[in-house]
Amino acid sequence: MVETIRSRAQHFHFRALTFSEIVGALERIAQKEGLSIDSGALAVLARAAEGSLRDALSLLEQARAYCGATITDPQVRELLGVVPEELLDQLVEAVQARSAERMLALVHTFLAEGRNLQHFCREAIRHFRNLLIARVCGADSDLIAAPPDQRLRLARAAEAFTEEDLTRYFQILLVTDDDLRR
Repeated sequence: MVETIRSRAQHFHFRALTFSEIVGALERIAQKEGLSIDSGALAVLARAAEGSLRDALSLLEQARAYCGATITDPQVRELLGVVPEELLDQLVEAVQARSAERMLALVHTFLAEGRNLQHFCREAIRHFRNLLIARVCGADSDLIAAPPDQRLRLARAAEAFTEEDLTRYFQILLVTDDDLRR
Protein backbone atom coordinates (compact mmCIF):
# COMPACT_ATOMS: atom_id res chain seq x y z
CA MET A 1 0.00 0.00 0.00
CA VAL A 2 1.29 3.49 -0.88
CA GLU A 3 2.57 5.32 2.22
CA THR A 4 0.39 8.41 1.61
CA ILE A 5 -2.71 6.23 1.61
CA ARG A 6 -1.53 4.18 4.56
CA SER A 7 -0.95 7.29 6.67
CA ARG A 8 -4.58 8.36 6.17
CA ALA A 9 -6.09 4.92 6.75
CA GLN A 10 -7.39 3.87 10.11
CA HIS A 11 -5.75 0.84 11.63
CA PHE A 12 -7.71 -1.50 13.85
CA HIS A 13 -6.05 -4.28 15.76
CA PHE A 14 -8.72 -6.61 17.05
CA ARG A 15 -7.95 -9.34 19.51
CA ALA A 16 -10.02 -12.15 20.88
CA LEU A 17 -11.61 -11.25 24.19
CA THR A 18 -10.93 -13.37 27.23
CA PHE A 19 -13.51 -15.65 28.77
CA SER A 20 -13.93 -13.33 31.78
CA GLU A 21 -14.30 -10.22 29.57
CA ILE A 22 -17.11 -11.87 27.62
CA VAL A 23 -18.82 -13.13 30.79
CA GLY A 24 -18.64 -9.63 32.30
CA ALA A 25 -20.09 -8.01 29.18
CA LEU A 26 -22.90 -10.58 28.99
CA GLU A 27 -23.71 -10.06 32.68
CA ARG A 28 -23.99 -6.28 32.22
CA ILE A 29 -26.15 -6.63 29.11
CA ALA A 30 -28.41 -9.25 30.70
CA GLN A 31 -28.89 -7.02 33.74
CA LYS A 32 -29.77 -4.00 31.57
CA GLU A 33 -32.20 -6.14 29.56
CA GLY A 34 -33.86 -7.49 32.72
CA LEU A 35 -32.76 -11.06 32.09
CA SER A 36 -32.04 -13.59 34.81
CA ILE A 37 -29.10 -15.74 33.74
CA ASP A 38 -27.10 -18.17 35.86
CA SER A 39 -23.30 -18.36 35.89
CA GLY A 40 -23.26 -21.73 34.12
CA ALA A 41 -25.28 -20.34 31.21
CA LEU A 42 -22.96 -17.33 30.98
CA ALA A 43 -19.97 -19.66 30.89
CA VAL A 44 -21.46 -21.81 28.11
CA LEU A 45 -22.27 -18.72 26.02
CA ALA A 46 -18.81 -17.21 26.58
CA ARG A 47 -17.02 -20.43 25.62
CA ALA A 48 -19.19 -20.89 22.52
CA ALA A 49 -18.37 -17.32 21.42
CA GLU A 50 -14.66 -18.22 21.23
CA GLY A 51 -13.42 -14.70 21.95
CA SER A 52 -15.98 -12.80 19.87
CA LEU A 53 -18.32 -10.44 21.71
CA ARG A 54 -20.52 -10.12 18.63
CA ASP A 55 -20.97 -13.91 18.57
CA ALA A 56 -21.65 -13.88 22.32
CA LEU A 57 -24.39 -11.28 21.86
CA SER A 58 -25.93 -13.27 19.03
CA LEU A 59 -25.92 -16.39 21.23
CA LEU A 60 -27.46 -14.43 24.11
CA GLU A 61 -30.27 -13.31 21.79
CA GLN A 62 -30.85 -16.91 20.72
CA ALA A 63 -30.93 -17.98 24.36
CA ARG A 64 -33.40 -15.21 25.17
CA ALA A 65 -35.68 -16.30 22.32
CA TYR A 66 -35.44 -19.95 23.41
CA CYS A 67 -35.58 -19.55 27.20
CA GLY A 68 -37.41 -16.30 27.82
CA ALA A 69 -36.38 -13.92 30.60
CA THR A 70 -34.85 -16.67 32.78
CA ILE A 71 -31.88 -18.38 31.15
CA THR A 72 -30.36 -21.47 32.77
CA ASP A 73 -27.28 -23.58 32.11
CA PRO A 74 -29.21 -26.74 31.05
CA GLN A 75 -31.38 -24.74 28.64
CA VAL A 76 -28.38 -23.10 26.97
CA ARG A 77 -26.56 -26.43 26.73
CA GLU A 78 -29.62 -27.95 25.06
CA LEU A 79 -29.97 -24.99 22.70
CA LEU A 80 -26.32 -25.14 21.62
CA GLY A 81 -25.93 -28.91 21.79
CA VAL A 82 -23.19 -28.62 24.42
CA VAL A 83 -22.23 -31.68 26.46
CA PRO A 84 -23.54 -31.56 30.06
CA GLU A 85 -20.80 -31.04 32.69
CA GLU A 86 -22.10 -34.10 34.55
CA LEU A 87 -21.26 -36.28 31.54
CA LEU A 88 -17.75 -34.84 31.41
CA ASP A 89 -17.37 -35.45 35.15
CA GLN A 90 -18.45 -39.07 34.60
CA LEU A 91 -15.83 -39.36 31.84
CA VAL A 92 -13.14 -38.07 34.21
CA GLU A 93 -14.24 -40.55 36.88
CA ALA A 94 -14.12 -43.41 34.36
CA VAL A 95 -10.64 -42.37 33.22
CA GLN A 96 -9.50 -42.08 36.84
CA ALA A 97 -10.86 -45.58 37.55
CA ARG A 98 -9.23 -46.79 34.31
CA SER A 99 -12.57 -48.32 33.39
CA ALA A 100 -12.78 -48.81 29.64
CA GLU A 101 -16.24 -50.31 30.15
CA ARG A 102 -17.58 -47.12 31.76
CA MET A 103 -15.94 -44.94 29.10
CA LEU A 104 -17.47 -46.98 26.29
CA ALA A 105 -20.87 -46.94 28.02
CA LEU A 106 -20.72 -43.12 28.22
CA VAL A 107 -19.88 -42.80 24.55
CA HIS A 108 -22.63 -45.31 23.67
CA THR A 109 -25.20 -43.34 25.70
CA PHE A 110 -24.06 -40.12 24.07
CA LEU A 111 -24.41 -41.56 20.57
CA ALA A 112 -27.74 -43.24 21.41
CA GLU A 113 -29.11 -39.78 22.25
CA GLY A 114 -28.27 -38.74 18.69
CA ARG A 115 -25.43 -36.45 19.68
CA ASN A 116 -22.32 -35.63 17.67
CA LEU A 117 -19.20 -37.53 18.74
CA GLN A 118 -16.91 -34.77 17.51
CA HIS A 119 -18.70 -32.26 19.77
CA PHE A 120 -18.23 -34.66 22.68
CA CYS A 121 -14.53 -34.95 21.89
CA ARG A 122 -14.10 -31.16 21.69
CA GLU A 123 -15.86 -30.70 25.02
CA ALA A 124 -13.68 -33.43 26.54
CA ILE A 125 -10.60 -31.62 25.20
CA ARG A 126 -11.77 -28.38 26.82
CA HIS A 127 -12.51 -30.18 30.08
CA PHE A 128 -9.15 -31.97 30.25
CA ARG A 129 -7.37 -28.74 29.30
CA ASN A 130 -9.07 -27.05 32.25
CA LEU A 131 -8.11 -29.98 34.50
CA LEU A 132 -4.49 -29.69 33.39
CA ILE A 133 -4.45 -25.95 34.01
CA ALA A 134 -6.07 -26.42 37.43
CA ARG A 135 -3.40 -29.00 38.27
CA VAL A 136 -0.46 -26.89 37.03
CA CYS A 137 -1.58 -23.31 37.73
CA GLY A 138 -4.31 -23.71 40.33
CA ALA A 139 -8.05 -23.16 40.23
CA ASP A 140 -7.66 -19.35 40.29
CA SER A 141 -5.88 -19.24 36.93
CA ASP A 142 -7.39 -16.93 34.33
CA LEU A 143 -6.57 -19.62 31.77
CA ILE A 144 -9.51 -21.71 33.00
CA ALA A 145 -12.66 -20.88 31.04
CA ALA A 146 -15.15 -21.77 33.77
CA PRO A 147 -17.21 -20.04 36.46
CA PRO A 148 -15.99 -20.13 40.10
CA ASP A 149 -18.17 -23.08 41.18
CA GLN A 150 -16.83 -25.23 38.33
CA ARG A 151 -13.24 -24.18 39.08
CA LEU A 152 -13.40 -25.76 42.53
CA ARG A 153 -14.80 -28.98 41.06
CA LEU A 154 -12.06 -29.00 38.44
CA ALA A 155 -9.35 -28.48 41.05
CA ARG A 156 -10.66 -31.37 43.15
CA ALA A 157 -10.85 -33.67 40.13
CA ALA A 158 -7.37 -32.63 38.95
CA GLU A 159 -5.85 -33.70 42.27
CA ALA A 160 -6.54 -37.34 41.35
CA PHE A 161 -4.15 -37.14 38.37
CA THR A 162 -0.51 -36.34 37.79
CA GLU A 163 0.43 -33.55 35.42
CA GLU A 164 1.88 -36.17 33.08
CA ASP A 165 -1.35 -38.19 33.07
CA LEU A 166 -3.47 -35.14 32.26
CA THR A 167 -1.07 -34.11 29.50
CA ARG A 168 -1.22 -37.61 28.00
CA TYR A 169 -5.05 -37.72 28.11
CA PHE A 170 -5.20 -34.24 26.59
CA GLN A 171 -2.91 -35.33 23.74
CA ILE A 172 -4.93 -38.51 23.17
CA LEU A 173 -8.10 -36.43 22.86
CA LEU A 174 -6.42 -34.03 20.41
CA VAL A 175 -5.38 -36.96 18.19
CA THR A 176 -8.87 -38.46 18.47
CA ASP A 177 -10.45 -35.15 17.45
CA ASP A 178 -8.12 -34.96 14.46
CA ASP A 179 -9.05 -38.54 13.49
CA LEU A 180 -12.78 -37.77 13.78
CA ARG A 181 -12.41 -34.83 11.40
CA ARG A 182 -10.96 -37.05 8.67
